[in-house]
Amino acid sequence: MLAACIAEGARQQVKEQLQLQISTLLREFRACVSGHIILTILPSTAPPGLGLYDVGEENSEDYWWSQTKASLARNLREDFSGVNVPIWTTS
Repeated sequence: MLAACIAEGARQQVKEQLQLQISTLLREFRACVSGHIILTILPSTAPPGLGLYDVGEENSEDYWWSQTKASLARNLREDFSGVNVPIWTTS
């Protein structure tokens, strides 16, 4: 329940930091490995709970993660050739 615990103003910073860290890791991996890289971002294994899957909820965990994963996938596809980022969602 990460998103619900983070203040609204800080969520964007967390999202940007997450993207930076994953991009850095992928860039280092890309320097050592040629060929296709498939990065999967799987859904949470946590059971559904209040606010987690309610997209209409102001602090919906599911909404925050879906937006974060979509943005990350878009950025990685643009920045790295040969990287495939399938996104599996809970819905």
